[in-house]
Amino acid sequence: MDLLGRKVMAAGGAALRALGAEIAATVTRARAAGVEGGWCDALSNAFAAVGSLTMELGALGLAGQVEQMMLHSADYLDLFSTMVIGWQWLAQAAAAREGLSAGRGDAGFLEGKLCAAQYWIATELPRIDALAALCRSGEGSYARMKPEWF
Repeated sequence: MDLLGRKVMAAGGAALRALGAEIAATVTRARAAGVEGGWCDALSNAFAAVGSLTMELGALGLAGQVEQMMLHSADYLDLFSTMVIGWQWLAQAAAAREGLSAGRGDAGFLEGKLCAAQYWIATELPRIDALAALCRSGEGSYARMKPEWF
């Protein structure tokens, strides 16, 4: 609730814009290093999806629909953290590619970094779209629950 309700909305989304600039710089570095272009595209698309969803949810809050905005705040945290971890894996992939190209470091270790980055980007980043759809859906079965029902 704090991430969605305060952090990303503070100062007109300044922190989210700053994160976007960092992610864009990482994508540029990764492309220059020769990281798989699809990985770079996947992270860029994930950030765009998070940004779009954040604006939609923020608009709900500004319209006074705070409960609707916050209904899936835990899912928002999940998708946001998935994107941030993807960003960090892309940064590691860029460093690994740079190391391999320069002949620095243990090649096996660097290849392992690339495999781990590929795994996260291929299997975890796609979850962002499903989580964003859930955040937009307004599905509120758990919000209607009452403790006495258990």
